[in-house]
Amino acid sequence: MNETVSQKEQVLLMISQISSQLEELENLLDSSFSGLRNQLYLTEAKKIEVVKEQIDSFDKEAQDRHSETLVHTVNSLGLELSF
Repeated sequence: MNETVSQKEQVLLMISQISSQLEELENLLDSSFSGLRNQLYLTEAKKIEVVKEQIDSFDKEAQDRHSETLVHTVNSLGLELSF
């Protein structure tokens, strides 16, 4: 009978140790994934900023061309602009 109790205590101790190791592993994985999420966020934010700058540049270029076309059209019609 004592041997059975001792074996049960050993199994219980092993289960407790495994549970502790699983908790440590869970914390480690949470920490690792948190770092990866932050790194991914920063990487993607930089990509978005580059695209935004390109769009802004294209928009400014289009506005400049529109203004140049307007001035050329007015000049070719012989009109004067007064601002």
